[in-house]
Amino acid sequence: MRYCITIILLLGLATSCDSVNSKQSECGEEILVDNNLFTNAPNDSFDFINVEIIQNCLKLTIEYGGGCGDIEFKLISSEMVMESYPPQINIRLSLKDEDDCKANIKKEISFDLTPINKLVNDQIILNIKNWDESILYRF
Repeated sequence: MRYCITIILLLGLATSCDSVNSKQSECGEEILVDNNLFTNAPNDSFDFINVEIIQNCLKLTIEYGGGCGDIEFKLISSEMVMESYPPQINIRLSLKDEDDCKANIKKEISFDLTPINKLVNDQIILNIKNWDESILYRF
């Protein structure tokens, strides 16, 4: 009996940790809305190939130099919404590249945009750093 209770408690803890720490959706990780990260997150070099919105997902195709080490992508939004119609917000892709290799890597990544839905009513223009075109996000 004591063994069963221990297993049940451990399973409960494992399940609750996953739900608290999980910021993944069908799109991938959620966009982070944070002025400090927007300004200070890593900014290693990459190039955009394509940017598109499909439902609540921002799908990005990028190229960067690497191929043999750890990398980390984060999509980050400023907290400041610019007044216009529709309103606008600045976002950027942060790349932390601890990879010394030089192979040309092409990668598709996707981010969930729903956290910025709380900032405005039904649509917002995304100004993506290092992408020449603004993109309208309707939700």
